[in-house]
Amino acid sequence: MGLVIVLLMIAAQAMFLISWGKSGYDWGTFEVDRKEK
Repeated sequence: MGLVIVLLMIAAQAMFLISWGKSGYDWGTFEVDRKEK
């Protein structure tokens, strides 16, 4: 049961960092530009 909680906490932090990075910086646009070109 403890492992499940730890995994959920790690997943939540990862999603937060990813969403914060995309909103805080133009981090997601680099991937889009490469695909368009």
